[in-house]
Amino acid sequence: MKIKKKLISLAAAAAVASSVFPSAMAATSAEDYTKKVNDIITAVSADENVDILLNGELMTFDDVQPEIISDRTMLPFRKVLEDLGAVVSFDDATRTASAVKGDTTISFSIDSNVITVNDGGETSTIEMDVAPVIKNDRTLVPIRFMSEAFGMSVGWDNDYRTAVIVDYASYAKEIEASAPNYTKLINLSGQMMETLPENYTSTSSVDIAITIPDGTGQSSISMSFDETGMVSGADSEGDSTVDITVNAVDGGELSAMLSELPIDLNDIKGARFVVRTVNGKYYLKTNLFQVLEKAMPDNDTIGLASMVIDENVWIEFTLEELMGILSPGTDMSALTDMMSAAEMGKAPTVEDSLRLSYEGLENIDLATGLAIDLSMDSFADIDSSIAVEQSDNSLLCTMNFEEEGVKVQMTTSVTYTPAEEGSITIAEPISSLTMQFSQLWQMVEALQK
Repeated sequence: MKIKKKLISLAAAAAVASSVFPSAMAATSAEDYTKKVNDIITAVSADENVDILLNGELMTFDDVQPEIISDRTMLPFRKVLEDLGAVVSFDDATRTASAVKGDTTISFSIDSNVITVNDGGETSTIEMDVAPVIKNDRTLVPIRFMSEAFGMSVGWDNDYRTAVIVDYASYAKEIEASAPNYTKLINLSGQMMETLPENYTSTSSVDIAITIPDGTGQSSISMSFDETGMVSGADSEGDSTVDITVNAVDGGELSAMLSELPIDLNDIKGARFVVRTVNGKYYLKTNLFQVLEKAMPDNDTIGLASMVIDENVWIEFTLEELMGILSPGTDMSALTDMMSAAEMGKAPTVEDSLRLSYEGLENIDLATGLAIDLSMDSFADIDSSIAVEQSDNSLLCTMNFEEEGVKVQMTTSVTYTPAEEGSITIAEPISSLTMQFSQLWQMVEALQK
């Protein structure tokens, strides 16, 4: 993987941080938000009609209502796409409908299940499993296919018979207008990506401290992320090492909030994770289980894991395997799309950072859609606490946020240095034992039997 890809994560760090405690950071008061949620739940529960939530707001329909046809949510074409910000037209002679939003144009014929999508000059087709139909002189279309053709995410809440649409492009425009410092961070990160030389070394760091008040005082956790890397040649062979250390933990209420974890946060102080990325391959080594064994000497499972996962052993893994454990069911497409864009030198945007934070959710139900909408307020709320500085080859971002006793402090820096051609050597990690991720789990399962 190119080292420049880490800039995507750095650019998205503020988005991730702002979503850690959205209820505390949001400009909307808790009372106002609760009332809005209750009003929406009351509205969607009032009858058996199909409802549509678009960026946190319920859509209204005057004549033809949404309905389920062949297990698909069908909506009036013009009404929905105009509400999504598209310019809609219909050719009676050819019975062809089209909609334009930004650089994207979609078109389809009535009774055909194929959508033609022209995105920035590139044309593709999407085959739907149900064709548009005309009812009471209104064209009904399957909302998932139409929305996804414009790059939106669509979820379904079966309990409330509500389709939930998230339009990241619209949210991004709102953030660009209300959060200039965050937008500056994204843009400067993109500029750095576009100006990186073919050969360079890099260093970066992220320091995060979170403090939460509780009944006995305060609980806190602090972590540091230190990265060194190098890129060689036009093909961008790369070697990046990220060293993550848990510096201090005072669990308290923070541990209670994460009580579903099988360990107490207080027990992981001093844990270290080293991740290497070499030409698209991922390697991990950690002393986590040795640290846990000292804190939990009577836990047989931890003891077995400590024997198998030695802190000096490199474990080769894929992003899919890692996310399958950390966040089962997460869709990796947003991350892989951004990586592919980075390969082609495309700078990340505010919209990209939103997709990286939210698009991988397994399903967007009514509660999730409302939570995403609420968290958007946090960008404007924390923007004044963000400061961004740039020199010729470095970028520094600091954030010091405090509200209702919650404190979030984050410092992110990245620096690159041009290197002479041929001066960088890329080599995969070597240890006494390198195991595949699948081999690791086979060994753990064998020991547990």
